[in-house]
Amino acid sequence: MLVRPSYEDLLGAGSIVAALGERLRQSVEASMAAAVFESHRDRLALFLESCVSGRELVERGFGDDVVLAARLDTRSGVPERRSGDPAKRFTNETN
Repeated sequence: MLVRPSYEDLLGAGSIVAALGERLRQSVEASMAAAVFESHRDRLALFLESCVSGRELVERGFGDDVVLAARLDTRSGVPERRSGDPAKRFTNETN
């Protein structure tokens, strides 16, 4: 099993911390995530497409999803995976 740091999770957490700003008592890790997000804010799609997970998604035909994930403040809701949803529903793998 390959374990690697999740760059996209770091950016996502950083976006939340940055949005909360001073209303949140920040740990060093939270401050670091916000700094990474702020330094990439204007080029999120580029960086998400360039990380290993992003490249894998693009190669599997999910490039539009990566671009969509880079959009900020576009929806007030989030997708929800419900109990019983088949795991393969979210990939284009056949086995």
